[in-house]
Amino acid sequence: MNAPSSQRTTLNTVFRFRPIRGTLLACALTATTAAAHAQAPPSAAASPSSRPQTAYASHVAHYARYGIRVAPPATVQRGVITQPPGQGAAPISASASAATQANAWSMPSTRPPAPRPTAPAAAPHSQQPQRYGQPYGAAPAAAPFQPAFQPAAAAAPVPDTAAGDSGAPPYFEVLFGTQVPLSVGAMVSLEVPGRLLFQGELGAMPAAYGSVVGGVLSGFPAYDGATGRVVDAMLPGAVVGRASLGWRPVPAAGFEVSGGYTMISLGGSATGGDLADIVGGRFAQQYRAQIAAVTARVDTRLHNVHVGVGWRFVALDDHLVVRASVAYLQTLAADTRVSISGQPDIERVAQDVADKEFTQLFVDYVKLPVVGLNAGYRF
Repeated sequence: MNAPSSQRTTLNTVFRFRPIRGTLLACALTATTAAAHAQAPPSAAASPSSRPQTAYASHVAHYARYGIRVAPPATVQRGVITQPPGQGAAPISASASAATQANAWSMPSTRPPAPRPTAPAAAPHSQQPQRYGQPYGAAPAAAPFQPAFQPAAAAAPVPDTAAGDSGAPPYFEVLFGTQVPLSVGAMVSLEVPGRLLFQGELGAMPAAYGSVVGGVLSGFPAYDGATGRVVDAMLPGAVVGRASLGWRPVPAAGFEVSGGYTMISLGGSATGGDLADIVGGRFAQQYRAQIAAVTARVDTRLHNVHVGVGWRFVALDDHLVVRASVAYLQTLAADTRVSISGQPDIERVAQDVADKEFTQLFVDYVKLPVVGLNAGYRF
């Protein structure tokens, strides 16, 4: 049965838009079928067998207007497939059902497409929680870029402080103490950044220390009677000066190493007889009678090197400093001068011989250990 003219006009207008024809076709089919059943006579509606034929004819007539061919449908009644008019019935089988379904025209689904899931809309800035330090309603600030690789932080430098120190160099110290068996006197020390130490000492040799040194030298053959008596007279009161350069290798400890130059200035009186015995030979035979009653002055300067280690302790809010050290001293050279008043010729001859004798004695045998202990104040 044909659809009303108003309905055809609507469909003709709609189906001109071919891109949406497939979707709207299902809706038009449903509306046309409902209208056909509503206008059918009661006899046709009452006959179940005539309903498929009436609907099929209406579909063929309707879609023929748009150039669409409709395949004859198959119906199932009590276990058999009923073919269109002119074809026999056959039992249902899997192959026949598959072939029939393949040849039959498939109607588009009348169900609307499922809506696609969409991401939830972001809340407006006015509804977002306010962050500390941002105005109300402002977009949150993007987090700063953080690289995946973070270089390790550099280790903190170790301060140049010894055990007990609370400050940093430079340090200036004045100390008083002794260097056994060389001297008793004063010492100044300056430490600069880098833990470098500059030290200076000045002292005098007590008589007790002179006796110790003389006792050590007396064990050697060159330290005979006349030479020994002259050296023993020169040792007490000798002036000792030291200049050292040191370094603290461990920043947080008081351990230090040092080395430098030591000068020892000896001087004393010698009788003419002892001087004649030291010079000996022709000088003793020729000039003994002339210098027997005079007194000569003998001065010797020893040039030494020393190396040692020490430890410095700090207390009383870094002001009290105590330093202990152990060093080795050795004479490298010596200069001797003999002075005889009123006898320049004899003085010149004795000078040459005595310089050789005393230089050989001190360079060969003066090799001493030195133990130091000093205490003082740090400014």
